[in-house]
This record gives sequence, structure tokens and C-alpha cells, in this order.
Amino acid sequence: MLAAFAAAPVAAVGACSSGTAGTGDTPGKSVTNDVTPTARDRLKDGGQLVWPVADIPANFNFLHLDGTLRDNSDIIFALMPSMYLNDAAGNSIWNRNYLAREPRFDTAPRQVVTYRLHEKATWNDGTPITFADFESQWKALNGRNPAFKVANSNGYQNIASVTRGDTDSDVVVTFAQPYTDWQSIFAPLYPKSTTSDPETFNNGWTKRMPGPTAGPFRFAALDQTARTVTIERDPAWWGNPAKLDRIIYRGVDASAAADAVANGEADFYEIAANASLYSRAMQMNGRVNLKRAGAPFYRHITINGARPHLADVRVRQALAMAIDRAAIARALLGPLGFQPQVLNNRIYMLNHAKYRDNAGNIGAYRPDAANALLDEAGWRLSGTTRSKNGAALTIDLVISAGVAESKVESELVRSMLARVGVAVTVRAVPAGDMFSRYVIPGNFDMAAFTWGGRPYPISINQSIFAEPKKDANGQLAVQQNYARSGSAEIDDLFRAATAELNPERAAEMANRIDGKLWQVLPNLPLYQRPDVWVVRTGLVNFGAFAYASKVYEDIGWLA
Repeated sequence: MLAAFAAAPVAAVGACSSGTAGTGDTPGKSVTNDVTPTARDRLKDGGQLVWPVADIPANFNFLHLDGTLRDNSDIIFALMPSMYLNDAAGNSIWNRNYLAREPRFDTAPRQVVTYRLHEKATWNDGTPITFADFESQWKALNGRNPAFKVANSNGYQNIASVTRGDTDSDVVVTFAQPYTDWQSIFAPLYPKSTTSDPETFNNGWTKRMPGPTAGPFRFAALDQTARTVTIERDPAWWGNPAKLDRIIYRGVDASAAADAVANGEADFYEIAANASLYSRAMQMNGRVNLKRAGAPFYRHITINGARPHLADVRVRQALAMAIDRAAIARALLGPLGFQPQVLNNRIYMLNHAKYRDNAGNIGAYRPDAANALLDEAGWRLSGTTRSKNGAALTIDLVISAGVAESKVESELVRSMLARVGVAVTVRAVPAGDMFSRYVIPGNFDMAAFTWGGRPYPISINQSIFAEPKKDANGQLAVQQNYARSGSAEIDDLFRAATAELNPERAAEMANRIDGKLWQVLPNLPLYQRPDVWVVRTGLVNFGAFAYASKVYEDIGWLA
């Protein structure tokens, strides 16, 4: 399972009084990804792509708290507008399909971004896309109305106003505080009909797509029994027509992914850190291609600080020091031929220029120190298990069933924590329930999954580590902070870093933030996960994308 928001390289924004930012080139051409880039005239017109997903998304509103899984993003970004795309290195590219010209970017006297929408930009029910859609999404996501259960308010909370320019197609976004990653907002953009009402926002896209959409594909069918979502070429699309007739997203358990490709029931699968899937790929030589790239995916263990026995930071730190992360990296990465290396940064990956080891003593394998810290916290060893006030120190570790790396990691963690008197119960749950029933509502002590996704490392991590606050109804608004722990100091540093337009100063702040996170310990990074895919021969403009946006209309089969 991958959550959609994650760490990735900075798209630098220069500090200038006025001008523009970005380019208008098509993403996916960089040599740092592996997608078999192929001209459209060499592709077959028609055909279908069977795209394996863990399960049907619980909510097709990607902006909602329940909608941010990668499976959902893979569907929604084929249907919805984004003002900016990214190339394989994470650089921002203004989207010519939705914008008539490069957005104007001003910083004096305040930061203002002005968009001119493409003259043909319309929702597929014929309604023009206008400033009103932007304004409504900002009001829904800025955090001022707790009735909207938003995944995050990153960037939107910095905006003072969204107004009409000279025409309905001119959108003027004025920021109250500077926001360095302004290209990340309005991606995707939903129609005003979705974002103007909390009930529609929260529940209107649950298990269905009421529309309208505005992309190269449109929604065609949902079959809960067969676990499929089908999208089809949209004749209302004004850009290059999609080469594929349809894409079928099919629920496939991770353990069955290789069989699905071998049997023609899916057209690709992800190896990640699964040695068995890698071996299966070697057996299909000639029928598939192996695709590799560097991407911001990392395995980690989220630690639920809202649980009474984990609320004490000393306990969380002791658990971290009792886990031999190097041994876990060797077990998962060694069989794939990758150099086993632990990840000591949550914001920047190992292959990023701004990466710095911020772990200190907390990140080192120190079982003796872990024992001492647990003693200090009042958890005394009695026999083989620690207890306090008559209660045993037992950890409920939730993993996604069928994910091989989760199984290996959990068994190693159980063995390692047993050595310091902590009992671990591993609970393997259905992939489709992992987030909706366990991670998001906080029904776990520890949970192992992957953070991964898209560029803008500082701002996208802001909602993952922001200290949760109670809303007007007394409910804890966690956004994506499933650990439910944080600090005002970390929040202040995030606000300063996302408002810093100098990329060097912003990166320095980001590493300071990560250093603080090692003290608070909302999660324990394990290793940067390999970005390796097995793709059926003949499928092009598809594979290991690195940081590049998918150009759905160009995905297809060689003629």
C-alpha cells in the first residue's frame, strides 16, 4: 500500500518580484526514468490496459482523507485537471492542456499566481472550467471549515483569496504567506459541484464517480464484485486523444500479481522489494521488460502515539533502538542485488542531493540503551515480557496481507522486540481495509507500509507530520498524521520552510525538521524501496516513472 503524498525532490522557485516559472515541455523524456518513450504515431490506435490495483478505492475524491492512496491517484489523474506536471527529475512543467500560457508568478508586494485557462478547457458535461472551480476548492481545503474532511491543507491554507481576473478563465491566486511549492496545488482540480458542499465532498465520491471530469479518459463502469474500475477514452477531451480505448483497474492481491501477468489478466506488476516477484520476472524473459528508476518510495513503521503505552516518547525511542534496521534492509534488498542501506531521513531520499543523516543515537541499533529507556519509563521486565501497573507491553503491528516485504519486516521486528521484552502481535489485514479500517482511524499500535508518490518534499510532508488538533466537534483532525504525534516546534519549522523561496535555506530547515522528528518519532524509516516494474512487451510510454507525471493519452501498445 502506498499513500499518495510523499517525499521527492524540490522544484526550486526563484525569489523574484515578477515573472514566470516552469516549462511547457512534455514530461517523461528524461533519461532518469525508464518508460520506453515512443512517438504517438508508432502506437496502435485502440486496445486496453489492465492495471492491477490493491483494491477498489474507498473514496474517489482524492482530496478527501480516505482518498489519498496511490491506487486512487492512478485512476483520478487520468480523469482530472492538474495545472502542473513533473518530469522525471521532479521539475515542474505547466500543463498546456489546461493552461493557455505559462502562469505569471509575482512575489512583490505579495505572492500572486495568475492562471489563464485554455479556451477549450471544459468539464465533460459541457460546463466551462473557470475561476469558480479554483475558488471553491481553495475554500474546501484551506482548513477553515472542519466539515470538509480533507487529506491536507498544504498550500491552500497559505492563500488569502482566489478571484476572477479579466474573464472567467483568468484565475488570480493571492497568498497571505509565501508558499514555495505553489505548483503543487490544484493538482488535481475537482469541479465546484464536488467542493462547494461538505456532504458531497465527503460522501459524493464514495464507491462511485458522480462526475463531471475533464481528462483524456472518463469513468465507464464500477464492478464491486469483480473488483474493477473501467475508464474509457473521452470524446469531449480537447487534447491529443487517448491511444487506448480503455483502462481496466483490477483488484489483484500482491502475491498474485506475477501470475496475473503470466496469465494475461494484468499487463504489469511492481516488484518493489519482493525477491519472489523478481525471480518470476526472470522466468518470463521475452514476454516482459524490467523497468528501473529512482523514486521517493520508502518503507517505514508508523507508531501510534495516541495509544496509552506509546504516548511516552521514551517508549517510542526505545522501540526504534531495539529494531535492527540494517538487518531488515539486508533481508529485503540483498536478494534483489541492491546495496542494503538504512534510510535516515524522512524528507529526502538517499539519492537526493539534499539528503542528510539526521538519525543520531535514536537511529542506531542499541538494544542495551532500549532496555535502559524502557526501565526508565517504568516498563519492568517480568519473565520474558515487560509490564507496568499490571499491563503487559504488547504491540499490535498491522500489515497488509499478501505484501511480501510486510511479512518479512514484521517477523523480524517481532523477533527483535522480543529481545527487549516487548511482545508483538502481527495482524495481517486485507489490503483494501488496511487504510480505511486501520491506519486512518488509528486502529493499530504500529503499522508497516510505504510512503511514496510525487515531488515537493517539504510541503507534501507537512500534512504527514503536522501535530493533530481537535476540531469544533472535539474530533482529532489528523490529516495524514496517522501517528497522531508531533510538536508546535515542528509545525513552526514546516511553516517557515514552505514559505522560504530560497531552496538552499528551505532544505536546511527541512533537515532540521527531520532531526526533530527523530526525537518525536512518529515513524521509523527502514529503507528506500526499489522502484522496479515488470511490464508486458509492447507496452510503451509506461514503466518506472521516477518523478515524472504519467501522460495517460500517450500510454499504449506498439503498432
